[in-house]
Amino acid sequence: MTTCGRSQLTAVLGGWPLPAQLHAPELAEPAPSFSSEPQASVFRLPPGLELPRERIEGAEIPWIGSHGHPEACSRPCVHIQKFGGCPAGDACRYCHLPHTGKKSRKPDKRAREELSYMTDQELLTMCLPYIRKKAAQLDLPAAHLVVELLEAELASLAPLTHLRSRRDLKQVMSGMSFLHVVTISMSQLPWQVEAALLALKLQMPPSHGEVPLVPVAPASIML
Repeated sequence: MTTCGRSQLTAVLGGWPLPAQLHAPELAEPAPSFSSEPQASVFRLPPGLELPRERIEGAEIPWIGSHGHPEACSRPCVHIQKFGGCPAGDACRYCHLPHTGKKSRKPDKRAREELSYMTDQELLTMCLPYIRKKAAQLDLPAAHLVVELLEAELASLAPLTHLRSRRDLKQVMSGMSFLHVVTISMSQLPWQVEAALLALKLQMPPSHGEVPLVPVAPASIML
């Protein structure tokens, strides 16, 4: 089982400016298991992140969609792109910053179909080298934690005997953002990984004046 050492806990927790919604009074003990089946290897998040999924998803952070730009932000806001204003303002969960160049690449229809047929073993085996490289470039505690979480997930799965080369997918992934590659690395990300991604976003807030402060969209597009 993968574990998180005391020194790593101190470094990670000390570097994460977590909002109140993500603080827990204590780390809950896992319920005892009486199953005879082998238990999967699980990477436990540090104290303060062992929270129910709904509490993580309900975190209210201004401009959260633009946090992490360009490597860990959300998809571009269509209102900003088309009309120059967004009715959600600072509550928008999509990115208000420009998305141009290779970091805007995404799988086409054929690639998405191919990804949908791949197992988690195949997805993680293919994506992890790119995730490790991008995490090293970011060099932030939360990014490294995402890597360890995904490595633990892969270690809990049956090893692959063969992985067919997918050059077209690899070319696309090399141009994706860190967040996007992580998102496609499993059919469904564990909520612990999503929590670590949120922590990464909070490590990368948009600088003052960087986000288009357009809290009210033009009247023609008001919802």
